[in-house]
Amino acid sequence: MTDRLKVSVVLPFRNAGTTVQRTLDSLLVQRPRCDELIVVDDGSTDDSFEIVKTSLHDCAFPVKFVRNVKSMGLAQSYNAGITTCSGEIVVILHSDVSLIGTDALSKLVEPLLSDKSVVASYHYVDHPYDLWKQYNFWQKCLFARIIGVREYGLDGKFDAFRKTDLLAVGMFDGITFARAGEDGDIFRKLNSRGRLEKTEAGILHFHSMDVNFSPRAVIFKNAQYAEAQGAICRRYGILNLKEFLRAFFRELMIIGLLFPYLRILSLLAICMYVFLYTWRVYAEEWRNPRVILLPFLNACTLIVSSVFTIRGFITGKQRL
Repeated sequence: MTDRLKVSVVLPFRNAGTTVQRTLDSLLVQRPRCDELIVVDDGSTDDSFEIVKTSLHDCAFPVKFVRNVKSMGLAQSYNAGITTCSGEIVVILHSDVSLIGTDALSKLVEPLLSDKSVVASYHYVDHPYDLWKQYNFWQKCLFARIIGVREYGLDGKFDAFRKTDLLAVGMFDGITFARAGEDGDIFRKLNSRGRLEKTEAGILHFHSMDVNFSPRAVIFKNAQYAEAQGAICRRYGILNLKEFLRAFFRELMIIGLLFPYLRILSLLAICMYVFLYTWRVYAEEWRNPRVILLPFLNACTLIVSSVFTIRGFITGKQRL
């Protein structure tokens, strides 16, 4: 991609048959191209690997395949790709996103090419309404609060790193963080080595597009994220009040019930949460009889998030 530094893209996936084709399509039209692609199949049991292999049959740049016999988790898959690649710059790309425009890759890596003090660069994620409308009912509930929102952040979906810095901090921590939280951990480790630069490289996040996505999957995802943030808090503590309130507002509502002077306020906050947290689903799906279950689902995620945050903090690990 450049005469100065070689750019390797690492694409881990597991059972991504509903989304990985669009990810590859958006990567293959990038100009300029990456210098190599490392594909890491984390023990898929669907047709993901066949889709990837077929799509990359006549690829214009070198492709290397890594296959885990059984699932090792996201962080370990990152590491397998990083150790296999030969580029000085490593781009991590999730298999359920699509790059926006043909210059997203060049926008992402540009800060690393032009400034040696930058150790990583990150993207923005758009969550358009039209995409949200394609989800089934329960997946709409999971993403209802972020529709129409543009979020910037280093979360592993489409981020660039200097390989030397990743190696220096021990790469991603696959022992502590199995499938969530590794992004927050690497952010904090790299932040001590140099600048992390925001870019205007954009992606669309499809998630799984699974027609069988269920209430159980909603609860599981909330438990997974909560356990990760508990483990992150155990390792790094509270960095600032804004981040703490954003991450632990559910837990604070539950804890408030234990104190007489806060109990009424907490009950009011919980009532508002169970009805307003997925307000967009009520507005869009009011004819769907499943909306009756939404307050109970939201109450369940509130409790589950609190329990798994505590578990993550006590154990110091994310294992779900």
